[in-house]
Amino acid sequence: MVASLAVLRCQVRKAFLNVKSLQENTIVYYNNAVKRDVNVAKNVSRAESSLPEYPPIKPRYPPGIWKDMDSSYAWIWQKTIDDLWDISDVKGRQEYILRNEMSHINILPHNDHPNYLEFAKYASKSVLLPWSEFVVNSLHDTLDEDLFDKMKKIITDHLLIEHEAVEREISNKESTLNLKKRRAALVLRNIVDTLLTHLNQKANHLRTCQYDENVIVRAVWDRHGIERKRRHRLSPSSFKIDDVLDQRLTSSCIFNGMIRSHLPLPQVHPRDSGLSTESEKPVLQYKFPCYGVSKLQTSKAQSILAGHILGDPCEYGTVGFLLTNRKEKLSSNLGSKILKECRLARGLTSTFTWLAAQAYNQGFSGFIDLTYPLTSQTVMSDGKNFSFIACQLNTLELWKSDKANEIVNLCWHSDEMPLYDCIENGQVKGFNDEVLQMLVNVFLLEPVERGYDMKPTISDKDTNLHHKCDFIPEKVEEVVEQKVEQYVV
Repeated sequence: MVASLAVLRCQVRKAFLNVKSLQENTIVYYNNAVKRDVNVAKNVSRAESSLPEYPPIKPRYPPGIWKDMDSSYAWIWQKTIDDLWDISDVKGRQEYILRNEMSHINILPHNDHPNYLEFAKYASKSVLLPWSEFVVNSLHDTLDEDLFDKMKKIITDHLLIEHEAVEREISNKESTLNLKKRRAALVLRNIVDTLLTHLNQKANHLRTCQYDENVIVRAVWDRHGIERKRRHRLSPSSFKIDDVLDQRLTSSCIFNGMIRSHLPLPQVHPRDSGLSTESEKPVLQYKFPCYGVSKLQTSKAQSILAGHILGDPCEYGTVGFLLTNRKEKLSSNLGSKILKECRLARGLTSTFTWLAAQAYNQGFSGFIDLTYPLTSQTVMSDGKNFSFIACQLNTLELWKSDKANEIVNLCWHSDEMPLYDCIENGQVKGFNDEVLQMLVNVFLLEPVERGYDMKPTISDKDTNLHHKCDFIPEKVEEVVEQKVEQYVV
């Protein structure tokens, strides 16, 4: 019995030792496994950290619509766009665009070539429309007939005075053309003064507007479809010349008169309307020398001017005036049809240049396109005959093809109409009330508050300057101290 108990104790002790040994082996195995996993994780992390880091995949084209443009050339344009977005003020953006000398086509204000109108339409990407479709917000229904007759009487008196002055000087050595040009300028000034003086009773915007004479307007833009040579540098010592289809255009003209306001004219049609996107685009069938355009020039553009110093509160053009006193000479050489087209081309180019410069002053350009349209009107006259032009600028992104940018600019125009038939025996005969009424409608087209930021892409802007309503400075009274004279007795 005692022997059997001793054997049982030995078996139990042996089993206990086996279980303890198994537990110790399990713990050792577990610890080794954990150490092995940690080492593997460390090795994997070292391997991952040693792998090269790749940049994000660059898309083929930049954001936007590019269509048939080469992808590498699109990224070059995008680089300029990004640089301009980084500039926060209007002056800095204009200086950046004008910083380099570039080959450009200089569009002259007067061009007598028979096909120049086709080039003017293509250069500005404009569609011509009849003046009857230009919707004006006039106050003709509320205009007093007595006021209309009063303005008519004043203008008639001015016409008689200037006609007599020309007749007295016609015997002098001064040419007839110069006399008629001076007379036309004086007649136009008197008409503007008369309308501004009497119509401000009906239109508040005429009380705060600014009127200037002999105003320089200048702008630059790039136009698709005109081939140019582009120098592409491959290394510091070598470069390559590529043929691209985006020629720089420059235009400079002088307005004989200009009315500006601190608010813009209303838009006639939305920028993305069917008329602006579905109209037939102008086409340039031949190379630019075939249209009487000057040869390429390589120089640095001087500046961008909209008829005023940058920062003027009245920065939106309402009405511009151009004299057309060369028509008699042109009519005898080219005929009435070509004369009409040359006059229209001049008005279109001048008004487009004016609107482009206004857009630049709002921070837009061909690289940062307009987000809203701008509108201006132009009156062309030789002192007797008048014609009217109104343009709506929808886009300056003209360096893109029509597929990439389907928006066009709009231009309404009228035929030339005489203000009167003749002046005989001290009387103005055949005065045309319709022409005077059209002038009244042009002046009464009231600028409006658009209801949105006019400089949405500019962060550094002087809001106090551009929202200034006190256009007449207050009179400053100086206090003069009177000194009492003292006498020595």
